[in-house]
Amino acid sequence: MEYNITIPDGYYEISDLNAYFQSIMIANTHYMTNYAGQFIYFLEFIVNTSRYAVQINSYPLDTDIQSSNGYILPTGATWSVPTTSTLSQFNINTTGFGEVFGYEIGSYPDTQVGSSTLRFVSSEAPQITPYSSILVSCNLVNNRAVIPSNILTSYTPLGASIGSLFTFEPNYLQFADVEDGQYTQLVLEFRDQQKYCHKRSQHVNHFIHRNKKIKYLNIYTGDIFSCRLVCGARHSFRTPR
Repeated sequence: MEYNITIPDGYYEISDLNAYFQSIMIANTHYMTNYAGQFIYFLEFIVNTSRYAVQINSYPLDTDIQSSNGYILPTGATWSVPTTSTLSQFNINTTGFGEVFGYEIGSYPDTQVGSSTLRFVSSEAPQITPYSSILVSCNLVNNRAVIPSNILTSYTPLGASIGSLFTFEPNYLQFADVEDGQYTQLVLEFRDQQKYCHKRSQHVNHFIHRNKKIKYLNIYTGDIFSCRLVCGARHSFRTPR
């Protein structure tokens, strides 16, 4: 029998999705317990760190496996243990969910007949977070090595949980030329690889840049970063350590 699962909108890690999936199986009594009272599930998905993938595990079940392991059906279960070895099957029906797990639309495994554990890993990199990199741009910068030319630097947001701040500490100063001209504001933007702006900090003050010399030196400290314009032929921007 097939059951459809709709995942509510929210922020999830793979372990959270697996926990939600198991809660649905508990609600439907699609599990068993052992003598120690531990819950036994016959389908799960976990993180395979070495393969950078989501791994789907499908475990076989029949009456012989039940008796040899001492598995017990939960109270209120409306299903019976099959006499022939049967595998649980996980169906991915939408491309959106498939991209999250790194799987194509399909059934895993493609058949429920089997007597041994089957394991599947993502065929593509899972898209758990849509942000693979953050681009830092500045309206004063003229970086002739990249397009667009106002890109100052980029970094990968790693090591931070959902909703928390992450810290970017470059190992060296980031240098870029500033065009001659008159400016009334310094604007720094943080955008993801889809060009969505996550943070825009603006400081209004009048200064003139001529012949690679700053006529008015301005220092700004924001809630995420600090930047410094250094007089000279090149100007460095750095985050606080």
